[in-house]
Amino acid sequence: MKQHFVCLLACFYLFNFNAQDKTIKVESDYQQITVYLNGAEIKRSANIGLKAGKNKISMINLSNSLEPSSVQVGIGNDVQMLGIASQNDFLSAEELVPRIKTIKDSLQIVQRELKTIDNTLEGYHTEKTMLIQNQKIVGSNATVTVAELDKATTFFRKRIWEINEGKTQLEWDRSDLQEEQYKLQRQLNELNAQTNPSRKVVNIELDSPRAQNVEIRLRYLVSNAGWAPAYDIVAGDIEKGIDFKYNGKVYNNTGLDWNEVQLILSTADPYECATAPVLTPWNLNFNRSRVPELIQGNVYDGLGRENMKVPSLTSEPNSQSGLLIERNDNFQEELFIPSEGGQSMMVSLPELSAEFEIEKLYSIPADRKSYLVKINEFDLDAQFEHFAVPKMDKDAFLIAKLSSWQKLDLIDGPANIYYGDTYVGESIINTRNTNDTIDISLGRDKQVLITRVKKEDFTKNKSLGAKRKERFEFEITLKNNRNIPVVVAMKDQIPVSQVDDIEVTSLEISGGKLEEDNGIITWDVELNPGQSKKYVLAFEVKYPKNKKVALERRKVMNARWY
Repeated sequence: MKQHFVCLLACFYLFNFNAQDKTIKVESDYQQITVYLNGAEIKRSANIGLKAGKNKISMINLSNSLEPSSVQVGIGNDVQMLGIASQNDFLSAEELVPRIKTIKDSLQIVQRELKTIDNTLEGYHTEKTMLIQNQKIVGSNATVTVAELDKATTFFRKRIWEINEGKTQLEWDRSDLQEEQYKLQRQLNELNAQTNPSRKVVNIELDSPRAQNVEIRLRYLVSNAGWAPAYDIVAGDIEKGIDFKYNGKVYNNTGLDWNEVQLILSTADPYECATAPVLTPWNLNFNRSRVPELIQGNVYDGLGRENMKVPSLTSEPNSQSGLLIERNDNFQEELFIPSEGGQSMMVSLPELSAEFEIEKLYSIPADRKSYLVKINEFDLDAQFEHFAVPKMDKDAFLIAKLSSWQKLDLIDGPANIYYGDTYVGESIINTRNTNDTIDISLGRDKQVLITRVKKEDFTKNKSLGAKRKERFEFEITLKNNRNIPVVVAMKDQIPVSQVDDIEVTSLEISGGKLEEDNGIITWDVELNPGQSKKYVLAFEVKYPKNKKVALERRKVMNARWY
């Protein structure tokens, strides 16, 4: 009797100990998500009832990309925190992602049907083997009459035909089921890869002075999330300003959907250290960027589209991505932003980080896609001017100059350009230059007409002793078909001699400004509505007779021969 009492008492204490140490599993709700250019900070909360004394709590179903060292927990002032730890929770994939269970159930049905077909085919094979063996026995039996033999062979022939027909149909069915099995398995593999069904759990041990309800606030960093800028620039007409739409493309690859959450987009670095900043020398130097003068290095067509790219008489930027990558000695920081295609783009950021609080709630699924989030919209004043290089392109390009753009907290990124109701193309906003204005090409303006004609009557080729002299003359005509005045910055050029034996003389530039070092001529043309103006460009070249000089520049393009 005493032994039974001790056993019951031990069981009682064991049960009581397990009851006291029971861990409470808690699901938490999103409160706010701060998305950085590379990473995100998640804020979640949950209400829970604590008993007096020690409490063990598990915050479950957290993203597998949670950074364990970043976990922070906040609770009421009178609750003491005893410990925090995170761990992996390898729950079943079906419990975390219901669609996985659906696909697995379908896959199991297909596999069961395939097994039934295999069993039936095996039965057909066995029956056919027995029929063939019995047919031989009947054929070798001399006591069988002709009528009985005919009846037996008819039976064997019909039954074997039925078996063969049955096997053929089953093999077709098997082929269809195997294809379905392959598709389901691929879906399952892809879904497992996308959703990453394993999860993180944060275990918290608390000591409460009394039984009470408290709010537990959890915050942590996750990788596999971020955002990149995306702009829409809409110009109604050259008499109006610019509608500048600042957007962010947010992606969430954390394995958990963000449903109706409060978002903040930030340019800060979530992984920066907590030590106090130290000032280093601030060195100024000239910007050695190889940017075409025509667009001041601020905006140009990163995709090389003809309708956006402004022609240049100087060297083009050497950048495949359409974004200049050059380190300057000013106070800018460069970061890599992953794009949707998996590539990275280097951007420059001011030292002082910016945060954009998004007013409406957004849902960002964890599906490896980026979703557009509206940050802000501005009505900006713009100064419009036209730009033309008639030697290289017969069209004039409309340029919008935006001032006071620094207050917008812009980041390098792509911009969709619209002129009126027409999509013009995509450009790249480059904030690396500290100019007061940022220039945006709005594409070709077909209402400003330009012609450049070589005057054959004035083109002469003469010999003067040991020298040859050639004269070239061009007539350039501009016409404004708009009903408002326009200003056109027009450029052309004359050749520049690199040796003493070649002499170049400018004969007529119709009031243009000639840069002697590079031969580029600039005209600032003001045209009233319907007005036309003509300009003459003439120059002369002398060189030795016994030498050849290429006096016409030609462009090279790839051609396909058929």
